[in-house]
Amino acid sequence: LEYSLNGLENLTLLLNRLRKRYPHATFIYIHLYSPKMMIKDERTGDLPRDIMNRKGLKFREIEDAMVEFLSDGDARWVWDDIHLERAIGVKEQASTLINSIGGFIY
Repeated sequence: LEYSLNGLENLTLLLNRLRKRYPHATFIYIHLYSPKMMIKDERTGDLPRDIMNRKGLKFREIEDAMVEFLSDGDARWVWDDIHLERAIGVKEQASTLINSIGGFIY
């Protein structure tokens, strides 16, 4: 099951419709984390997406720029607790929804 990076809005509706249409299907939700988007520069508080936005880059253009951002010798990259907690919360919500239709989450 592939779903949005932006959250779980309407996932319940999608899962219920899929379960009705495919009653014998096995549903698997794989929760992916993007560690490079969950760090910040301790000195400035900037997240990689902040730097990306200042440079006018789109998400799909970030891969090459990310190497440059993360190679900044002056930056002190640390985990951003707020984003980590949010990612864990989303996984817990998804787990509840997937379990409600007999699916699996990884």
